[in-house]
Amino acid sequence: MNEDGLLTIHQFKIEDIVKKKIQTSFVVIFALGLYQYDEPDFSRKEDLAALGAGRLVEKDGSVIRNMKLMEVNEYWIVFMKNESLHDMMMERIARIEFPDSRWNAIVVTFPGNKATVDQTGD
Repeated sequence: MNEDGLLTIHQFKIEDIVKKKIQTSFVVIFALGLYQYDEPDFSRKEDLAALGAGRLVEKDGSVIRNMKLMEVNEYWIVFMKNESLHDMMMERIARIEFPDSRWNAIVVTFPGNKATVDQTGD
């Protein structure tokens, strides 16, 4: 500032640079937040609901159509079929296909009892 209390041109430019850096930081943080939310979070009920109806394929070849995933626990899942809740051990599941989820077409598998997402892009 000069003696009149006004900003000099040099100080004004520094203030603008600081403001732009702060704005850029917020944009980067926001973009990183969006990137991290690229897949469903199986601990969130909202994400499970956004998967929509799926097709569960068991390792023995059996297929359960039009099911909705309700919970993913440590060793088993809970799903709804015909307005009834059912549970199934992950070791019995080959995959669960969700063709119309909020994340487009995805396939969920359970290697090592951990839900893993494959975005098929279909």
